[in-house]
Amino acid sequence: MKQTNSPEILVVGGCHVLGYPLGPSQGFPDQLASLLSESTSFASIGHLKLSHGRKVLDTVNRLRPEVLILQVGHFELTNGGSSYSTKKLSLERSSKSTHYPPKSRFQTRTGRFKWHLRCAIKALANIVLTRWKVDLLQLEAEFTSFLYEVAQCDCSRIIILSPLPCADPIFHHLRRQAGSCFKSVAAHYPEVEYLDVLKDPYLTQAGLEPFFDGTHLNAEGHLRLAHLLANQITTPFRAATIRERTLQ
Repeated sequence: MKQTNSPEILVVGGCHVLGYPLGPSQGFPDQLASLLSESTSFASIGHLKLSHGRKVLDTVNRLRPEVLILQVGHFELTNGGSSYSTKKLSLERSSKSTHYPPKSRFQTRTGRFKWHLRCAIKALANIVLTRWKVDLLQLEAEFTSFLYEVAQCDCSRIIILSPLPCADPIFHHLRRQAGSCFKSVAAHYPEVEYLDVLKDPYLTQAGLEPFFDGTHLNAEGHLRLAHLLANQITTPFRAATIRERTLQ
């Protein structure tokens, strides 16, 4: 029996679910709530790792939401990340400004050049040191185990987001690799909906408009993600016959 205080939509994921570094009110779960019916109830849980599949299953079976949205993989892809990737892209901001975060990105050519120069140096270092890379076999095994657990959740719909686009070219490449891996594994679970936001033309456009820093979306990026999810949720989903499956 569904609890009377249970959320209709449960969003579980990494720091983006909590709206970091903008604040929860500008994160995509809160913006999604504003796009859907005011009567729709939401809950958000952050700091998700692929090793938390059993915890997600237990939480969903306890709360019994209608829709489960999962944003996964970023934690496993950030090993060896550099600090400049998490510095906000607006390098100049008036001290009198009351807007946080600032609405404009890279207000000067100097700031834009410095950031791209750091990206180029990081890319060259990676060719020599191969510090930023993905062990796809391990990632596939972890995601397979995670999805096997989550697919047993007692809810009407499960929506899994691909890794989110980002401005940092190395991390964006890693997330695309992980996205291909996740999509391939998710294809074996017809009851799971996979939303590939790495194909969205706004979030992957040439430029820095949707991003707050090297690895996080800004408020506009979160809003775009909320719109994509709203369209997904309001589109009826008919699951194919669930196939029997086992872990390899």
